[in-house]
Amino acid sequence: LTIANDRTGLSALIRRIRKLPGIQVIMEATGGYERLAHETLTKAGIAVSVVNPVEVRQFIRGMGRRAKTDGIDAAMLTQFGQVRRPGATPLPSAEEQRLSELLTYRRQLIDERTRLTNQMPHYRVPVVKRSAAQRLKTIAATIQRIETEMLETVQGMERLKTLFDLISSVPGVGTISALTLIAQLPELGRLTRRQIAALVGVAPFSSASACLTFARASLIFDWYAARSPALRAASASANNCVASASRSPTVPPVGPELPVASGSVVTVVPSP
Repeated sequence: LTIANDRTGLSALIRRIRKLPGIQVIMEATGGYERLAHETLTKAGIAVSVVNPVEVRQFIRGMGRRAKTDGIDAAMLTQFGQVRRPGATPLPSAEEQRLSELLTYRRQLIDERTRLTNQMPHYRVPVVKRSAAQRLKTIAATIQRIETEMLETVQGMERLKTLFDLISSVPGVGTISALTLIAQLPELGRLTRRQIAALVGVAPFSSASACLTFARASLIFDWYAARSPALRAASASANNCVASASRSPTVPPVGPELPVASGSVVTVVPSP
């Protein structure tokens, strides 16, 4: 079965699968292309799980599959869902969607600024140098506007504002890190600390092979985790916390457990 990823195609899909008992749709996060299907199917009362494509690829390799076609991908996603049983992915609020899009655009602008800054020393033609310098100024001004919009978006929603104030109160966590964590981890305040740690990629899993053994208490950073941008933000904040603690003995080296919601806490553990 092949359908178009538009409202007409999704309506046809809903009519086809709605009567099936216990139906759950598994789809990969594909940079925004999944948003319409996720929203349309969820509003129709169908459980939808948006899963990390890296995790799916690892699952497929573990099953010994090397070929890649749409049919194989669909079959393996089905098997992935049957084995892993991912929970339904809730729809983000309008404010969370706005914050996520602003954050993505800011990251794209920073990447562009980095590329242009690296290229600047190699330019020789005056008009190119002037144009590049002007573009850098424009990017800087746009980034500042985007950051202002992000902060206003968070301040405009009580739940996000409370979460932002709470995260920002942790030593070493700056405004952008707090905004990144909120945008990339809408589950904050809804999951336990252990579930959030596993989602971000800092859960303390054992790792032992032959004579190489990592202590269970150590953090194994998984850069292919479902929320690697959030992992980078958390790691940077932890490093800042360590730096602050080394400069001021009044700042504790390990952040306190901060209540977020019933059964959930945020703990900042700086790198050793």
